[in-house]
Amino acid sequence: MESSSVRPVHATFDRLEKMLPVYVSIMHSVQISSLVVTWIIISLNIPIIILKKRSEDIADPLARLQWILVLFVSVSIALFVGKQTQSFVYKMDCLGVNRQHYANLIWLKEYSQILRA
Repeated sequence: MESSSVRPVHATFDRLEKMLPVYVSIMHSVQISSLVVTWIIISLNIPIIILKKRSEDIADPLARLQWILVLFVSVSIALFVGKQTQSFVYKMDCLGVNRQHYANLIWLKEYSQILRA
């Protein structure tokens, strides 16, 4: 049995809990970014394999190792795009889950500016 004085306290804490930010796990963004990195590396490895097979017949040792440079550049690009993807997906997850919290921050800023004026 709840007394009449307990209900307003529960209602206040329920509203306060809805206004506060909620923890968002980074695992969803890590999974998506790892899929993106894997897809980029696989799709860029096809030209690298072709370049490696073509360079086996070349006598110049620097030209034969050109595929290693292309592999390094493609992995670097894949990791950069993966990091950007992870950051974007995590931000969108945070905004989706904590939408009310960010809206409250905007209104609180507007309210405080009005009080200062």
